[in-house]
Amino acid sequence: MVVDRNFVLSQVFGVAGMICLAFGFLGFDGSGESIHPALGDRRVALGLIGTGAVLVMLELRILIPALRARARNRPSDQSQ
Repeated sequence: MVVDRNFVLSQVFGVAGMICLAFGFLGFDGSGESIHPALGDRRVALGLIGTGAVLVMLELRILIPALRARARNRPSDQSQ
């Protein structure tokens, strides 16, 4: 199976987005100071949550057309 460049690119954005979301939610309730002092600030946590949400949306914007193209180019299973 050929690995499409768009699938790899979407995974890169998705992983970065999920890490930002995780650290943002961790810092949002104030328990993130044990990891990094900046996570104790609510503005930093909200910035991480916003950045993570944008990166996840970018992942979906890349992934959905790639999935549609792969489904369109897939050979049909009905040939007998």
